[in-house]
Amino acid sequence: MKLLSESLPGQERLAASFLAALRGRTLSHVMILLGPEDSGKSTLADFFARALLCTGDQPPCGRCGSCVRAQTGNHPDLHVLTPAKEGAFRVADAEALQKILSVRPYEGGRRVLILPNAHRMTEEAQNKLLKILEEPPSDTYIFLLATTLAPFLPTVLSRCVQIKMDRMEEEGILAYLKERFPDADSGRLGHAAAYAQGWPLRAASLMEDAQYWEDRSRWLDLAAEALTVRGKMELFRYFQKRRDELIRALDVWELLFRDAAVAGGNVKAIHADRQDTVRRLRENLKPDEVLRLWQATQEARAALAQNASCPMTLDAWLAAWPE
Repeated sequence: MKLLSESLPGQERLAASFLAALRGRTLSHVMILLGPEDSGKSTLADFFARALLCTGDQPPCGRCGSCVRAQTGNHPDLHVLTPAKEGAFRVADAEALQKILSVRPYEGGRRVLILPNAHRMTEEAQNKLLKILEEPPSDTYIFLLATTLAPFLPTVLSRCVQIKMDRMEEEGILAYLKERFPDADSGRLGHAAAYAQGWPLRAASLMEDAQYWEDRSRWLDLAAEALTVRGKMELFRYFQKRRDELIRALDVWELLFRDAAVAGGNVKAIHADRQDTVRRLRENLKPDEVLRLWQATQEARAALAQNASCPMTLDAWLAAWPE
């Protein structure tokens, strides 16, 4: 278990349940690991794969030849299947999976298949795999990694055990960050732990992203200046041709308005190190205006996700600001 807690804290409960099922021979052969992009699904799937392939007494031991080969990506019976073409997992990819299963495992034991971004699998590919998912070979275990269940056919979901990644308490994430980044600024540590929304790897990635901290400061300043007409114009000019950056800025602004809405209560601020900005919003906006901007920010992010025009989205978002 230590091998997992060091690389993926917060998933010890799932790991213990998996190992118990493995020992009790009650493990499902097809599992969906469900969680956001940076929740650690791949790390957990790798841990499960090593446990299944391990030849030691307490899998995954991390010392046997099988564990070492799996850790270095050289195990012949561990297959991570990415689409042949960028994007969706198509029929041709499903046929490649079937080809792998047409021969016995090379080392004569178990075989593990991991499908990242399985939620991008086409309906045709899902139908192609139905027979395998219904009756997988007794020596084969398949992990489908997904951020959402919506694209899956009901017939696929009925054949899979769903495993939802566990969120970690903010205090636990903060302790993890302090140990991993002992010299880091306490304000940044606190923000990363809160911003991660329960996902420690997201927090660690944020701490290592120097560009984020520079961008975040600029985005918060621009939002505060949008209280003026001139500030609104400056924000529009800056973001009208920066679609990807606007998407990331909206994430930060959504939590900024959330902080402004709940300030003064018992809810911990996510932008705790920028209370000057939160205070400025509260001093210049009525509570219902803050809530309207919070909602407008969510709507703007959803619109961009549906390929809405960046300038039009900015116009609609800025229109939610009071005159």
